[in-house]
Amino acid sequence: MSNYFWNSFINVSFLILCSYLLEVQTTRFPYWEPVLEDLKQIIKTPPKIDTSLYTASYFGHCKISVVRCFYLEMNVLYYEAGIGGDSNVYNSTQRVLRTIERFLEGKQEKETSQCKECENFEEKQYTEFIEDFQNIVRQFHREEE
Repeated sequence: MSNYFWNSFINVSFLILCSYLLEVQTTRFPYWEPVLEDLKQIIKTPPKIDTSLYTASYFGHCKISVVRCFYLEMNVLYYEAGIGGDSNVYNSTQRVLRTIERFLEGKQEKETSQCKECENFEEKQYTEFIEDFQNIVRQFHREEE
């Protein structure tokens, strides 16, 4: 009887450990590395876009708000690149947007009372916006590791 109990215990323990490892592996998605690569591509081939974009500043306790602001402004860039016919920027921006959507999925906005609204940040030109976004993504990427 004790041999049966011991084997069952080992099997159940192994099953729990495997489930945990699978969950950890599937929930840890490297969000920021692919975003950095796409932002490098976007800045390399600047489209003929003459627009100002609200550029969020990083606040340690406002991470989700900052990401949402960049997400909203990247949608503007995506639209402008589509109109301008710049397929490289359009495709890279689309990938960035999809990645940010996955990051924001299921995250509650608990920071709203303490954090600035996107429209309250400084408006910057396209290249400055991308450079600032790259700097913030680098910070997030370091936190992810």
